[in-house]
Amino acid sequence: MKVPYLHNITRTAFQFLIGALMFFFYNEKIDLIKLTISLASICFLYIFIYVMNDIIDYRKDVSNKVTVKRKKIANSLLHQKNLEIEKIVSISYFSLFLGLLLSFFSSTIFPFLMLGLLFTNFIHSNAIINIRNISPISIFNMLVMQLIKFSSGWFSQTSSFENFPTYLFVLFSSVYVIFYKAIKSDLKWRVFLIKEKISLISLSIISIFSLILSLFLYDIILPLLIVLVFSVIFFTVFVKLKKFEEKLKIGVALSLLLLFMFFSSSFIFKINPFLLRVNN
Repeated sequence: MKVPYLHNITRTAFQFLIGALMFFFYNEKIDLIKLTISLASICFLYIFIYVMNDIIDYRKDVSNKVTVKRKKIANSLLHQKNLEIEKIVSISYFSLFLGLLLSFFSSTIFPFLMLGLLFTNFIHSNAIINIRNISPISIFNMLVMQLIKFSSGWFSQTSSFENFPTYLFVLFSSVYVIFYKAIKSDLKWRVFLIKEKISLISLSIISIFSLILSLFLYDIILPLLIVLVFSVIFFTVFVKLKKFEEKLKIGVALSLLLLFMFFSSSFIFKINPFLLRVNN
């Protein structure tokens, strides 16, 4: 049986775990109970968010033959499966309650981060506000949303900003938003570059600025440079893809591979005395 929103929840969980790994990398300790409770909290919360987003986007989704097949809400509404929709919505509200409840068993700041995710997602999806067509506001909102998701793993362990690698998390978030926009777009690559010119330039500036500061501020110069080189190589492969399914699968796979390379190389550089001296 196919579990609705499984790939979405997996992606959110992965972003959360990146933050947790960063905390462990810098502090060399982690509370597994808090980690598990916080991970469950954000996953339950995002079940509600994904259901609400799909209900809001229903009219747009049913007009796309590919999207309507993979989105449970759009498919059910199209075939008038009202009981199935009621069941999904009921589960989503229970997930919201459970997610918020569990957040209070994490760090002091964690419930506020979860409320921040609800707010930024509401702003992103709300048809009345409709900020998706207002590029600068949309970029800022998405950047904040992803920054909260990536850093939530870190703040599941503490409410303190001590040792928090701000610019590294901003780098992860801005690169993620670039990939997200590229994957979601059904436009040809050249048309996409022209249409999203302001967004891409803004995000690229933020990414480069964050990368430069990260190289100077954190002891991860060589791991970041390794990932940067491979990012350029992978991106040249990614831009040649045309179908949404290909972009989604390969885009996610490349992102996971890059993050794996970053953490594995960081760990190797940290435990090897010679490489540690070279890195510093």
